[in-house]
Amino acid sequence: MVKEKCFDSKINNADFLPIITNPSFVGGENDMNLYLMNNVHYPRQAVDNGIEGRVVLKLWVEKTGYIDSIEVLSKSQPLLDNVLIQAVKNMPLWIPGKADCETQKAHFTLPFVFKIDY
Repeated sequence: MVKEKCFDSKINNADFLPIITNPSFVGGENDMNLYLMNNVHYPRQAVDNGIEGRVVLKLWVEKTGYIDSIEVLSKSQPLLDNVLIQAVKNMPLWIPGKADCETQKAHFTLPFVFKIDY
């Protein structure tokens, strides 16, 4: 890449596609699921009232790996939303996202299903 133009190995103009790496939980998806299983506690009030639902969060992960902000994309019940948000706020540092090998603030979408096992 020279002056925002890209060239292939034969010095012909080439399309430039950024290499993007999404932020990720340290240990990968399996460790994130284990963390959530151990840290998201189904509220007793929700269980007693048969409240189930799917919550989708958008997490903004800073260059440092800290979760900067959390947005609820798909709301279920405030009780369930808040329990998931609290667990996410307590997560350890993430591996930040990258664009063209440079660490960048990036978002991650996290779906979570609350289902009562009878």
